[in-house]
Amino acid sequence: MTRRLLSMFCALALCLGLLPATAWAAEEVSYVAYSWNEDTSTLTSGTKSVTEYTTVTNSDTTWSNGWYVVSGSVSSTDDITITVNGTVNLILPQGSKLDLSYGTISISDGGTLNIYGQESGSGTLTLGGYGRSTSSGISLGSGSALNIHGGTITANGYCYNNKVDAAPGIDVGTGTLTVYGGEVNAEAGTSSNAGYGAGIRVTSGGTVSIYGGTVTATGASNRSALGVSGAGIGGNGAGGNGAGETCGNVTITGGTV
Repeated sequence: MTRRLLSMFCALALCLGLLPATAWAAEEVSYVAYSWNEDTSTLTSGTKSVTEYTTVTNSDTTWSNGWYVVSGSVSSTDDITITVNGTVNLILPQGSKLDLSYGTISISDGGTLNIYGQESGSGTLTLGGYGRSTSSGISLGSGSALNIHGGTITANGYCYNNKVDAAPGIDVGTGTLTVYGGEVNAEAGTSSNAGYGAGIRVTSGGTVSIYGGTVTATGASNRSALGVSGAGIGGNGAGGNGAGETCGNVTITGGTV
């Protein structure tokens, strides 16, 4: 009888060990969410919390519907892309770091990525886009959205030396980027030939709205001697004798840009 009970206990322990991180996430994590009131032209915030979430790891390649929390320092130099499917909420608690210097985030068509910080302070998210030719730190698919409520987000684009269309730091395209708070640093990839990639690329049909926070967007400028440079926020500039891209809708209501 004793052996049978011991065997059952060991089997239960093994099964519990195989459960996903979400099942163990019982500690409450707070975050600050912002909203913009069009009628009063005011930005309001509220502190909320979650108890069920998945803890981010350095081997993640997919985030799907739900909450994700960065705990402590998480880093990787692997050439990876994290694909966002559905609606994903990412919390960067105070003191946390997610450093993917060769990684990118790709928001699937119709998907949404919400990034939150905390009232007491926020963590950092660093994306390189260095691993592939013309890869952006963050890229948005058709009809997708990136909403930044907090945290310090650094997104760098990449470009090989034989490329002239440097990748944007954040490639909004025809999607929607909304910045409510936090700090956003987006820089196009640079090389000896690159000179007209935008820091934040937004094309016809796309939207960038900035209500708060601090946004620094730097276009590629290595070809400035040729009179060619990339926009901070806008469409990519012209290459050769071609025409530059038509910029999407950009609205700056508050914050520092």
